[in-house]
Amino acid sequence: MNRQIVSAILLCWALSTVFAQEKADSLRALSSIYEKRSADLQVACDTRTKAALDQYANALTELHTAMTEGSDSAGVAAILREKTRLASEKTLPETAPADIPPQVESARSACRKAIAAARDDKNRRLAELTRFYVDHLSALQKTLTSENKIEEATRVNDEVKRATSLMADALSKIEPTEPDDTATPPKVCPRCNGQKALVEDCSLCNGTGKCPGCGGTGRDPARSSLRHALCGGTGKCKKCTGLGKLKSQCPLCIQYPVFATP
Repeated sequence: MNRQIVSAILLCWALSTVFAQEKADSLRALSSIYEKRSADLQVACDTRTKAALDQYANALTELHTAMTEGSDSAGVAAILREKTRLASEKTLPETAPADIPPQVESARSACRKAIAAARDDKNRRLAELTRFYVDHLSALQKTLTSENKIEEATRVNDEVKRATSLMADALSKIEPTEPDDTATPPKVCPRCNGQKALVEDCSLCNGTGKCPGCGGTGRDPARSSLRHALCGGTGKCKKCTGLGKLKSQCPLCIQYPVFATP
């Protein structure tokens, strides 16, 4: 078992306990935990990025000293300008200045790779965190629906859609690695697992097929002689017409074609 697989297993295990270890029985609680963990991931990424830029700045200082001793006035001036820019902008542009000495390129390349690795690691962990967040939201939605708290369940469903889009966005930002013997399989849509379509329990009736307002009787609970207004007396869920399931084209495969690639 290679290190990538072991790392992925440990990551999944750690993230699976994030919501379980803290009391999270409402949308507000789940959202609070998710936002805090997401912020922690961004802080860790920013810390690694700063360390890479600091290392690049140290390399520039060493090269500046070496070129000063070698009387390379043009190189010294170019490195000094790059040091000034780096101190001011605290970023590393993709393209190096035209007058930068070639000796700087190895330091720039190392810095770019370190920053990209930090960003990819953050996005990978964020995607996994969001997947567990969506799982807990879906469980909460089913509970609320079964308790006939339709308005709250609808709000949770909206958050599921938002979070799933965030997960797809994080995955799409991960840079592809060079192909090798340990390369990971092609990315598939995290929502439909590559099926390009979704067959899910109806969010209104929680998969029962029964009208959530009357419990399938078709009658108004307050006045049994009247048909229930939501189902018109059929007792069937209006949204899924009593099937309990809904099939639709995966929206993320449409929004992010990369996930629909075989």
